[in-house]
Amino acid sequence: MAWTATYTRPLASADLAHLLRRASFGPSPAQLKANKGRTATEIFDLLAKAPAPPLPTDSDGKTFHDLGWGAPETEQQKRNQLDNQRRAQVKKWWLGLMLDPSRGFAEKLTLFWQNHFVIESDTIQDVRFLHRYLETIRRNALGNFRTFVIDITKDPAMLRYLNGTENTKEKPNENYGRELMELFTLGRGYYTESDVVEAARVLTGWQAINYRNAFTEVISSRFNPNLHDQEKKVFSENFQDTTIEGRSGDQGGALELGELVDMLFTHPESARFLVRKLYRWYFTGEISDEVEKNFIEPMAVSFRKDREIKPLIRRMLTSDHFFDPALRGGQLRSPLDFIMGSFIALENPAPSHEKERGKYDALTNNLLNRTRLMEMEVLEQPTVFGWRPYYDTGYYKIWISGTTLGLRGDLTDVLVKGARQFGVQVDTLSWVTSFGSNPGDPMVLVREMWGLLMAVEPTQAQLDNLVDDALLDGIPRYEWTEIWNKYKDKGLEDDARNRLNPFVTYMLRLAEYQLN
Repeated sequence: MAWTATYTRPLASADLAHLLRRASFGPSPAQLKANKGRTATEIFDLLAKAPAPPLPTDSDGKTFHDLGWGAPETEQQKRNQLDNQRRAQVKKWWLGLMLDPSRGFAEKLTLFWQNHFVIESDTIQDVRFLHRYLETIRRNALGNFRTFVIDITKDPAMLRYLNGTENTKEKPNENYGRELMELFTLGRGYYTESDVVEAARVLTGWQAINYRNAFTEVISSRFNPNLHDQEKKVFSENFQDTTIEGRSGDQGGALELGELVDMLFTHPESARFLVRKLYRWYFTGEISDEVEKNFIEPMAVSFRKDREIKPLIRRMLTSDHFFDPALRGGQLRSPLDFIMGSFIALENPAPSHEKERGKYDALTNNLLNRTRLMEMEVLEQPTVFGWRPYYDTGYYKIWISGTTLGLRGDLTDVLVKGARQFGVQVDTLSWVTSFGSNPGDPMVLVREMWGLLMAVEPTQAQLDNLVDDALLDGIPRYEWTEIWNKYKDKGLEDDARNRLNPFVTYMLRLAEYQLN
C-alpha cells in the first residue's frame, strides 16, 4: 500500500460512508445517493465549502448583541444568571449546527480545534468573548497554522482563560507560554522550564479589552508596550539557543510573537505533533511505529513546508491509508459522533429552527443535557488538555460505561418511538424507502440498513439472524414481502411499521453501532 498516495477510485458505498463517518458526524441516506461515484478528493472539496454560520439567536430571534447588558450597578446574581443563559444559548446554537449534514465537516473540524485550543465557557463569563473565540477558530480552521497560533494567542477569551491578560513585565504569568509549547505546538519533552520563562516574557503586555463592559459591544485585545518586557529573551538548545530581541513601541509585541511562533516551528516535532493529533481525531488513537514511519512522518514533512491546514487534511482524508479497511470500526463513537450521527443517519428528524422554534429549543436543550451526562458537553472540557480519549490514548474506551451506554440507547429509542415535546420521530417506512433499493426483500433491506448504520462488515450469520429473528421473529421471509407490498400498494402501514420500528430500535442498540 502506498500510504500517502491519493485514493483515486470512485468511492464504493462503504468507502463513502467511512469518509462521512470520520470527516463529519456520519452519512445521511441523501448524502450517500448524491455522492455516489465521486472520488474522495471531489467529496472532500464539497464538504469543505460550508458557509459561515449565522449568529446564535434566542427564541425571539435576537442575538446576544441585541440584548441589554445592564448597568454596572445591576445586581450581580441576576447578571450571572443572564451570562449562564447566554452561554447555554451559544452551546445549543452549535449543537443545532452539528445536526445539519451539510455542515458536518465544518462543525467536526471546529470541534477538533476547540479541543486543541481549549477554553472552558464557565471560566469565560462574557458570552461575547466566547462567540468571538469560536469565530477565531472558524476563520482559521482550514487556513495557515502559523496565523492560527498567532490569532488564538491574541484572542480575548484565550487571554483570559490562560491568564495572558495578567502577564506583565512586573508579574509574568507562565500559563499560556507553557501550554503554547506543551499542548498547542510541540508536546511534552521538547522544551525546558527556562524556555517557558522566556516565552512568557515574549508574551507580556497583551490584554483583553471590555470584558463584561456594560456600555459597549466592542470586545478586542490590544498590546500595551508599557507592560511588555523589552529585554532580550534567550532560549535553550532545543531551539538552537535562539535569541529574540526585546522590542518597544506598539508593534513590538506582534513582532516578538511572530518570532516566537517561527522559532517553535523550527523544531521538527512541531509538524509531527499536529499530524498525530489529526490522526487520532480522524483515524484511530493507536499510532504504531509503522504508521509513524510511513504516514505521520511524510505528512509532517509536507506540512512543514507551508503550514497550510486544508491541504494537510485533504491529503490525510483522501489517502490510500485512510481507506484501509482495517481502520474501519477502529474508533469508539464519541458522544457527539453518536448523537449527531444518529440524527443524520435517520434523515435528521429534528424540528425546523425557523418554523418550530419552541420545539427546536426544547430539543437542543435536551441534547445539551445529554452531552453533559455523556461527558462531552461542548465548550466544557474537564481540563486544558481537552477530552481524555484524544490525548491519553489508553483511555479511548472511557466514552462508554454502563451509564453512558444506557443513555445512548435511550436517545435512539426516543428517535424511533418519538418525543412529542420536541417533535422528533423518524418515519421508519419513509426512511427505509429513502435508502433501500428493494425494501420488500428482507435480506436486501437488512444488508443496506447495516451499511448505512455500521462501520464494520457483517457476517452472513449476523445478517441471517437479524432477518429471521430480529425483524421477522420466525415468520417466513416471503411474508415480509407480502407485508411490504400491502403497505406500498394499499397504504396498509400497521403491520410493516409494527415490525420495522422495534427492529430499527434493536439495530441502533447493537454493539457494532458504537463503532466508527
